[in-house]
Amino acid sequence: MMDIRRSISDYSRSRDNNFQLIRVIAAVLVVYSHSFPVARGACIEPPGPYIKHSFGTLAVMIFFTISGYLVAQSWSSRQGPLRFLCARALRIYPALLASVLITIFLIGFPVSDLSLRAFLTQAD
Repeated sequence: MMDIRRSISDYSRSRDNNFQLIRVIAAVLVVYSHSFPVARGACIEPPGPYIKHSFGTLAVMIFFTISGYLVAQSWSSRQGPLRFLCARALRIYPALLASVLITIFLIGFPVSDLSLRAFLTQAD
């Protein structure tokens, strides 16, 4: 039998919170919203004239809402601002560093006519 006395914070501590489902729905909305300009050029997706926001905009709002909720939860579970900032840095900077290195060495340099040294040191 399900306990109806559980609060939102009780569900947010476990993996039984449906955030993954909400993220998948938002991602599908983004793909749907982008499919019309990709397939037909500059056009408005079908419900566009009838609703205030596109499905893509709605999806971005969903992603920001979930992100804000999870960051606020992280803030409240840490014991002080320094621990929170360290946790945020450890979550953000490894992926940022990997994407910068991939962009430089697997995308940028191979299509450049410059030597590696010139590619890494030239400002323009």
